[in-house]
Amino acid sequence: APPLIGLVRKDWASQNSIALSWQEPEHPNGVILDYEIKYYEKEHEQLSYSSTRSKSASVIITGLKPTTKYVFHIRARTAAGYGAYSQKFEYETGDETSDIAAEQGQVLVIATAAVGGFTLLVILTLFFLITGRCQWYIKAKMKSEEKRRAAFQNGNLRFPGIKTYIDPDTYEDPTLAVHEFAKEIDPPRIRIERVIGAGEFGEVCSGRLKTPGKREIPVAIKTLKGGYVDRQRRDFLREASIMGQFDHPNIVRLEGVVTKSFSYPALAKEALCPARLSVTLESFILLKHPVITLSKFPQLVFAGRPVMIVVEYMENGSLDSFLRKHDGHFTVIQLVGMLRGIGSGMMYLSDMGYVHRDLAARNILVNSNLVCKVSDFGLSRVLEDDPEAAYTTSGGKIPIRWTAPEAIAYRKFSSASDVWSYGIVMWEVMSYGERPYWEMSNQDVSIS
Repeated sequence: APPLIGLVRKDWASQNSIALSWQEPEHPNGVILDYEIKYYEKEHEQLSYSSTRSKSASVIITGLKPTTKYVFHIRARTAAGYGAYSQKFEYETGDETSDIAAEQGQVLVIATAAVGGFTLLVILTLFFLITGRCQWYIKAKMKSEEKRRAAFQNGNLRFPGIKTYIDPDTYEDPTLAVHEFAKEIDPPRIRIERVIGAGEFGEVCSGRLKTPGKREIPVAIKTLKGGYVDRQRRDFLREASIMGQFDHPNIVRLEGVVTKSFSYPALAKEALCPARLSVTLESFILLKHPVITLSKFPQLVFAGRPVMIVVEYMENGSLDSFLRKHDGHFTVIQLVGMLRGIGSGMMYLSDMGYVHRDLAARNILVNSNLVCKVSDFGLSRVLEDDPEAAYTTSGGKIPIRWTAPEAIAYRKFSSASDVWSYGIVMWEVMSYGERPYWEMSNQDVSIS
């Protein structure tokens, strides 16, 4: 449902009319179809009310009584239905003198607009006369700039002042990339609640993160298995180095990382060990304690250097599973809204100079407001010779059903190959998570 309407302003009032306007919600959770305005006399609040509708974020309500105070409530409607009414706003109609003042005000506005329009016309005429004399110079300069832009883009460069993606692998020490792009989180601020899955490198848990303002927010916590080597730690943190560079409402947000050693008290010390004990982070999580608040255990010492990646929590999980679970439950407008969000996130990545390479519904996460966000930035890929295999990654196989033909044939990935993958995602969404190409083999898919 759409969110609440905020401040409602009175633009003007006469004896029998009031003009209102308001700000459209920033995140309407869909296309706003119209607004419903409910109003009644303040003195007759419990007796009856009237209502009207408006396609835009403004309305003129007529047929009111002079010098009477009215109460107004407004709510928005999307394909999902009506939202809740706004808080009440009280405004009063005017008397005869206000009508005269309003008419004078309208005359003044018209006169001001006429003078302003004439002035603007004079300025534009002078502007075009001046710029027309040097049009050839401007065109020549634009051609030069376009050539330079093309040369820079071919070299994966951008103009100064525009934020671009920096590959963490270009750092001599990849740890420096983590510290530059990701925020280090103090472990006592993290509360692990339950294990929700297993990732390539270890457990994935849900939990809470205490923000500097003392407010707790839900998060997902990716952990690295105990006994890891430096290469595994580097590959694990590479995703954080990538995610930390992005800031977009349709990209999963990185909250921070935990890379430093820390110690906490023993959990059920009398049952586990009477003295201080040393465990791996993996075994600590596998204790299956219902709620693990790290700040409450000062005597528990983690062996080695525990590593976590903390990201925002997406309540509805991956898009493919979510669509299969709710098959047929959404309108076309809602499905297109999901695709619009994914497309917006991918356009942002393309503008940053980042090629995703693994765009699929399984790598899109959905929050409680049906906002879709692109995730999974950590995989490195090598093409196998076996056409029935797929891309081998450090975390498993990536089916070629989502991969552009040129990427399969020539091992070339680009924003264009991401566009191909986006087309497959569009099909997945509109079919509620069906498998692309159904039961065709990978070889049949690649040659078709």
